[in-house]
Amino acid sequence: MRSFLDALRANNELLEIDKEVDPRLEIGDITRKVNDFDGPALLFTNVKGHPGWKLASNVLGTLNRLSLAMEAPVNRMIPEYAERLARIDAYKPVVVLRDSAPCKEVVIRGPDVDLAKIPIPTWHAEDGGPFITVGIQISKDPDTGARNASMVRQMVLGRNKLGILFLPGKHTHIHYLKKQEDNQPLDIAVAIGVDPSIEIVGTHSGPIEEDEFAVAGALRGKVVEMVKCETVDLDVPASAELIIEGRLLPNERIVEGPFGEYTGWLAPQTKDNPPMQVTCITHRKNPIFQGLYEGKPPNEDSYLGALAFSASILAKARENCPGLVAYAKNPYGTGYMWGTAAIKKMYPGHAKHAMHAILGTHGGKYQKVLIIVDDTIDVHDMREVVWAISTRCRPERDVMIERDTPISVLDPAMWPKTGLGGRILIDATEKWEQEGNAPENLRQKLINHELSPYWREINAKGLASYLGIDVASWMKKQ
Repeated sequence: MRSFLDALRANNELLEIDKEVDPRLEIGDITRKVNDFDGPALLFTNVKGHPGWKLASNVLGTLNRLSLAMEAPVNRMIPEYAERLARIDAYKPVVVLRDSAPCKEVVIRGPDVDLAKIPIPTWHAEDGGPFITVGIQISKDPDTGARNASMVRQMVLGRNKLGILFLPGKHTHIHYLKKQEDNQPLDIAVAIGVDPSIEIVGTHSGPIEEDEFAVAGALRGKVVEMVKCETVDLDVPASAELIIEGRLLPNERIVEGPFGEYTGWLAPQTKDNPPMQVTCITHRKNPIFQGLYEGKPPNEDSYLGALAFSASILAKARENCPGLVAYAKNPYGTGYMWGTAAIKKMYPGHAKHAMHAILGTHGGKYQKVLIIVDDTIDVHDMREVVWAISTRCRPERDVMIERDTPISVLDPAMWPKTGLGGRILIDATEKWEQEGNAPENLRQKLINHELSPYWREINAKGLASYLGIDVASWMKKQ
């Protein structure tokens, strides 16, 4: 993370705050305010009660900073991500020696472990306590050894105990259930302050056998270096600022929450998740804790999810649906809830085929609203998407509602909390005659501006040159 903070500093994207700030609420409130105007990344250098620590927030909180991390233009980030996924076999992580791992500069074990010494913020006034919000949670499948890395909240419950939020069907949950069958704990580690490529893939939604650290390597074009943990059988990112090691205890449950979630709503307490018994903490010298503010989008989490979620779904759904050219999770749609895909229509029913291909992916199964448009529509521009729905969709024919489908338990509209909900599917593509459209000679036509010689001249010269006025500069002054 440090090299990326240097890059942000060089690009005038980092605000360093020397004023003493309280990790209880004050850091959260400042971060939220900065989120509201797409402000810079923040580095708090004077955290109350935690000398020697710094705290970074809002690190990837805008599309421009995600673009910098991806080394790709904003409008190319999702396709670039999807293309790089094809190269993950060339970027399998490597294990380095302990002495060369910065995250091992300070090692704290056993009775010396105390989470209160880490500046973990309480982000919202109604939260149940301090929460880690950019913790990359690492576990592995007991049967196959396949590793998982995901960004999940962790609540501080004591000097050596964390509460973990489990979402049914997620990979760590599957790993835990397998160990619980044998009444065994699950080894787990939380990495904080990682390279931005690892933070991005923390919201990645790939198949269970896919190694997210190989994905991170492919994203940045460099193999991720890992190092063995001190007390559990896991490898963790060697360059991380902070590693928390521990075990998820079997057949034990704790009260976790409440917490202000990415939906903008306060998620209630949970009582059916296991505790993480912390066995060791390692960190760099002069460490930098990293957090993000969860809440009503847009914010860092919604932009992160929009990138990783969209790219992973696009890459997998394309394997089963030819002509699927674009997919975008709407950052305002919270979590998995809203996505738009574009197809180059090749046959009748193609839109429905695309829907099922997307819903059949690991992340797609949680989709609440899914819209399919033609490839002439920009899936990132809701003005175009709404226009397509309004002019190419007949609700009685093209809108489908499914019931009792998997849904995120964090969805505030879901009650009771069964993990089941529903979804709405909208075919907003231009219909072929076989799909119920009028014969081509009887269809209404789109307005064709190219028929006007003035339009062609304006396009050739540019509006400013044509009018002799710099219209864009004029608008900025208004």
